[in-house]
Amino acid sequence: MNFKPGLTVLTGETGAGKSLIIEALSLIGGKRSDPILIHPSNEEAEITATFDIKKVSNTDLKSQTNNFPIEIKRILSKDGRSKNFCNGKKITLKELKLL
Repeated sequence: MNFKPGLTVLTGETGAGKSLIIEALSLIGGKRSDPILIHPSNEEAEITATFDIKKVSNTDLKSQTNNFPIEIKRILSKDGRSKNFCNGKKITLKELKLL
């Protein structure tokens, strides 16, 4: 999804997936996952999001990433643990939340 500057509204019929998008963004932001979100036939789930930071005002973040997009990936397991990555580098949950 590409969000434009200003107000963004998610609308749609019941069952269209609006809540899934909000949940995915929350998980990418470091929210604790619920094992029920992982399909019963899988031991883990992976979620990835890429953020374009060109218009972000945090100059420290921009300098650390050379103004390139930031890719966040989380691998969530049924035991409640997660592995978190920023541009392929493993990071802690605390670092993810700060980011």
